[in-house]
Amino acid sequence: MRVFSTRGAVGPVAAAARAWSDGGGRAVEVAGCDANCLHGDCDGQPTRGFVREVGKARYDLAIAGSEADLDDLESTGVCVPGTRRSLGLREVALLIPRGNPAGIGALEDLAVEGRRVGISTMDCLRGVWEDVCGRAGIIDEVGRNITARVAGCMALEGRIVRGEIDAAFGWLTSARQHSRIEVLRLPEALRTLRSTPAVVIKGGIDPDGAREFADHLASPDGWAHFSAAGWTLPPSGAR
Repeated sequence: MRVFSTRGAVGPVAAAARAWSDGGGRAVEVAGCDANCLHGDCDGQPTRGFVREVGKARYDLAIAGSEADLDDLESTGVCVPGTRRSLGLREVALLIPRGNPAGIGALEDLAVEGRRVGISTMDCLRGVWEDVCGRAGIIDEVGRNITARVAGCMALEGRIVRGEIDAAFGWLTSARQHSRIEVLRLPEALRTLRSTPAVVIKGGIDPDGAREFADHLASPDGWAHFSAAGWTLPPSGAR
């Protein structure tokens, strides 16, 4: 059985796959975005990265970084109706380079003239800066400081690691994945959660196995791997 996962979720998905297979489940091959995502070299067009990657090869199950990404995939007609489900939610946070050289202490600091702010223009983080800054009433101020618009969260994290920007809108989970990234949690009133959903793909070699593995991922045992990787809220079936 083949599973495609957005790169940010590959860790917990692969860990869950190993535990599931060791426990007597089917063998699972987990694939993630290709190396181009790490360098921001996806085709650069919004909504194309995740959909394009899933379309490169035949998969049984696809795991997206947001419900919007899965909407894009569903619009192509490759998903099995009625199999879509959330595996848990992760929290948006501000990413800053280790040591915080720019002294970013709050969202409002991104509105200070001269700040270098990064955003992703595609896939799971697409538009999230507007969601946060709109609620805070500082869209224009932060928007003027956006100096990096990159294709995907992996490319955004690369800009942070290299010190090319002072802060970025990313995931709370990034601090567990990169030793050179710190995260600043947003105030409770501005906290934004996005879902990590899964769906069975038409034409796969093992649709029954895909459904079973999706059930496992959305169970308490599957959720434990997402929780360990920094996901914030489990799916309803694991609460």
